[in-house]
Amino acid sequence: MHLAVAVGTYAIALLKSDASKILPPNTQDRCVSIQAPSDRIADIQPESVLQQIWRS
Repeated sequence: MHLAVAVGTYAIALLKSDASKILPPNTQDRCVSIQAPSDRIADIQPESVLQQIWRS
């Protein structure tokens, strides 16, 4: 994620924790982050990923 942000490419982050703790500030324009509802990334529904991407 940090490399994608550094070179300015678009990226999707599927995270177990809050994105503000992991990603550098001011990355919302090119980096979409989705937080899992539990401690498992597998609990993120594909539909929620698509909704977040289309919203960005």
